[in-house]
Amino acid sequence: MPEPAPTPLHHGPIVLGAHTSPGAPADLPAPTARFVHYPDCQQLQYWLPAPGREYTRLSLTARDGSAVFADQPVSERLSGSIQLLFDTAPLPPGQWRLEIHHRSGFRHVLDLDKAEFVEPAPPPPPPPPNQAANAPIQYRDGTGRPLQSQDLELRAAHAAAMARRAGRHLEYSGTFRAGTVTYVEGDLRIAFDHEMGGGSVHCYVDLPRPERWEAATRTPLARRAEIVQFVADTLQREQAPSWRCEIREDAILFR
Repeated sequence: MPEPAPTPLHHGPIVLGAHTSPGAPADLPAPTARFVHYPDCQQLQYWLPAPGREYTRLSLTARDGSAVFADQPVSERLSGSIQLLFDTAPLPPGQWRLEIHHRSGFRHVLDLDKAEFVEPAPPPPPPPPNQAANAPIQYRDGTGRPLQSQDLELRAAHAAAMARRAGRHLEYSGTFRAGTVTYVEGDLRIAFDHEMGGGSVHCYVDLPRPERWEAATRTPLARRAEIVQFVADTLQREQAPSWRCEIREDAILFR
C-alpha cells in the first residue's frame, strides 16, 4: 500500500482582523488571539472569554465558502480550560474566517488573511579579499563590506546584550494577595507591584506608563514592549497557565 502524500505546508504570515461576537452578552470580555511564526512552524493561539466546556463547535473556513480547514467540536482544540491552538502551517494562503459557537447561541468571529510565503533572496557572495600577505586582517560582513571599529564595537555590545537576555528571569516576593514581580537581566532589576483583582480580573500587575517608563525603570523606552511581553508570558507560563492574559498601557491583567 503506497504511503499517503505528505500534507503541503504554507509558511506565509497571517494577519489577524478584529474580533466580533454577535449575540454575546454586553459584559462578556472580548476573546484574544495572536499568531506565532517561526522559520519552520507557525501557530494561532486563541483565548476564550468563558470556559471552553460552554462552547459547542468551531469552524475555520474560506470567507468565500470555497474551502473548509476545520469543522469540529471545540473540545478537540482545547489546551487547558480556555485556550485553543491551531497549527496553521497546513492552512493555504487566502482569506479565512474562524467561528466559535457558544451553547447559548452567540458566537465569536475572527477574520484572518494568510499571505503567500516569499523565499528571502540569498545575499550576494562577498568579493575576494585583496590584502597583502603581511597586512592586518580586514574583517568583513556578510556582503563583503569591511567592518570598521565602530561596527566591531556595536557587534560586541549586541553580543553582550544577547548574553544578558539569555539568562533573564522573574523573581517573586509577597503573596497572591499583594507582592512584587521583579524582572532580572544581568545587573538590571525592575520591580513591578501586583495585587489580587476583583470581578473578572484575578490578578493585575502595575506597569509604568510610557511617559514614566524611563524614569521609573532606568531602561530605554524602546525596550518597554519587549520587557513587558516577557513579564506577561513568563508569569502566565509559571504562575497562571489557565488564565487569559491581557496587556494594557498601565497594567497586565489575568482573567
